[in-house]
Amino acid sequence: MPELERARGRGQRRRGYSPFRAYRDELNIVGSMAVLNTFGRAAEMFEAGAIRSVPMISHSFTLDDYPDALDMFRQGSGRKLQIRPNDTESKVLQ
Repeated sequence: MPELERARGRGQRRRGYSPFRAYRDELNIVGSMAVLNTFGRAAEMFEAGAIRSVPMISHSFTLDDYPDALDMFRQGSGRKLQIRPNDTESKVLQ
């Protein structure tokens, strides 16, 4: 059975966890500092054109070109790389 523990909350002491312990004990770590219910609104803003994704994403790769995307990621070049499995060609976005 997975272990579930509240690591930090209001009025609680900060606890440290070893990445190895999380791996060894198969811990599920759940949580975020993000505001809840923002993903849907962000997606709607992208769809409406209120947020332009082009300045954020520098390259779009097909699934066949995934190794090239990994190489670029490892080199640290490009801004944000995306994999688009249904596309037929990879692109450099402006």
